[in-house]
Amino acid sequence: ALAEKISATLEVDYRVATLGHLQRGGSPTARDRLLAARLGDAAVRGLVRGDPAVALGEQRGEVVQVPIEQAVGKDLPPVDELLSLMDRLAR
Repeated sequence: ALAEKISATLEVDYRVATLGHLQRGGSPTARDRLLAARLGDAAVRGLVRGDPAVALGEQRGEVVQVPIEQAVGKDLPPVDELLSLMDRLAR
């Protein structure tokens, strides 16, 4: 497979790790499966159209495309801010 070809080419040891749903937080919900199907469909349609490099996501219930440069360039909120929000919501 791919890992073996990379190992042979680079002459390095490799290990393949397949994470199951439990390691990622449990089995996917119906919403997870629907979102995956919608994002997959949008990705294939974008490839067929020849869309440039984009990131796909969901915003307000709709699948959206964002230029990859814009998606990776976004600043994320500071961790302290997120922890504070989680603390407030947990009360």
